Amino acid sequence: MKMVDIPKPVAHVGQVVVNVTLCGICSTDTHSYMHEGILFPGTVFGHETVGTIAEIGRGVEGPTLCLNGFPRTLGIGPGTEGAYSEYVLARYPKRMLIKIPDNVKDEDAVLFDIFSTAYHGFRRSSLKARMNAVVVGAGAIGLSMIQILKLSGAGHVTAINRALKKRHMALEFGADLALSPNEEADISGKIKSVYGGLGADIVYECAGNPTAVGLSVSMARSGGEVILVGTNPEPLSTINEMQIGYSQWHARKGISEGLKRSLRIPSRSACHIHSACLCSL
Repeated sequence: MKMVDIPKPVAHVGQVVVNVTLCGICSTDTHSYMHEGILFPGTVFGHETVGTIAEIGRGVEGPTLCLNGFPRTLGIGPGTEGAYSEYVLARYPKRMLIKIPDNVKDEDAVLFDIFSTAYHGFRRSSLKARMNAVVVGAGAIGLSMIQILKLSGAGHVTAINRALKKRHMALEFGADLALSPNEEADISGKIKSVYGGLGADIVYECAGNPTAVGLSVSMARSGGEVILVGTNPEPLSTINEMQIGYSQWHARKGISEGLKRSLRIPSRSACHIHSACLCSL
């Protein structure tokens, strides 16, 4: 990766130029950098973006403060550059820009791509009050998921993470139990014993690696759900057809609507988004 000068974008009809204020570094950016074929060579990275409107093309009516909330997680590709730059062009502002509420700071808003990913995964699940859940991975997305689950009435939430620090954080953010796969001889058996010998009603995979996916499947009860919130370009070799047949699968798709809804959560509940993202580093 290198620093280069590129022309400042111009807003044509129906387009908006955004002056970038803040831009997060997502694991998707890391995957795109390390693995060929995800983005075209030379594409500017960056999609967790906060900025102000710098230029509005003809025929556009929109906000004065915006967040780069692309319908798909990656959000950049052919003909669309990311926001690791001073300015970025929003070709489809109605789908790409979301107004930040007045009570949300820019420093928090730039992290909402993370929180909304967890929130969208939650919305894809069938969680009801008092159901139990397992969250695999207690990074920023996992910690966000734990808060969402507890606010939504989950009966019992178990967090799975190798790092002791993150397990402690998971408990601080609302998990009822935190376990390490390295310290349990049979982590799947442990989860089944915690939940009446059956396993978890829903498992949210938030780590984003093939091993975690296989682990998630093994901890779900028969007929339970496995929600793949994390992403990874590596092929899955940790599951088999028999396991798939015993559980329901949901992979996260577009998060734009989840982003809009999650931006309203801080003003209505005690969610610690900034802390979840920064403390998990």
